[in-house]
Amino acid sequence: MNMNIGANILIRRASIFAASLAVVLAVAPFTRAQETPPAPGPPRSANIPKPVERTLKNGLRVIVIEFANMPLVSAQLVIKSGGEIDPAALSGAADMTASLLDKGTGTRSAPEIARAIEALGGTLNSGAAWDYSQVAVNVLSPKFGAAMEILADVIRNPAFKEDEIERLRQQYVDAYGVSLTQPSSIANYAAARLIFGDSPYGHTLSSTS
Repeated sequence: MNMNIGANILIRRASIFAASLAVVLAVAPFTRAQETPPAPGPPRSANIPKPVERTLKNGLRVIVIEFANMPLVSAQLVIKSGGEIDPAALSGAADMTASLLDKGTGTRSAPEIARAIEALGGTLNSGAAWDYSQVAVNVLSPKFGAAMEILADVIRNPAFKEDEIERLRQQYVDAYGVSLTQPSSIANYAAARLIFGDSPYGHTLSSTS
């Protein structure tokens, strides 16, 4: 009787193993087939709007690209100079100057500017790269006029308040201190100094003091 029970158990185990093996063998070709990527489809046509360019009487160059199906407007004022014009003793001056534009004007404080843009459902930011400085606004199309009024204010009437300058300077110093704990940042600083020496590209883009 015990021998029959043992035999039945062995038979059941063998059946389970055989069934499992059959499933594995059946799935294997499917897995291999999935490893082969499908053939690429036909290229899609791209309808890129043509830029419209005008030069204003004051010499300002304006470029407009229209996407009629997007109810959004992005406007950006770009000045073709940035960190590369910083004096050696004032590294980060361009970026700090540009970043302070939206930190207060003659009629609006930094919080007031932020609240005004948020009330329009938009964003406003400024800063500098190595070769350019920019101020940009993004907003829904119906709010574009109001957003442009704020953009014009920060461009034409920046206050450069002492407390905002000191706050931003301290942020830059803190960020620089953190970067000195990261090997990749230290390597980037060393490589820039080695390659560019005392030229503008040899210093950091943001202020360090």
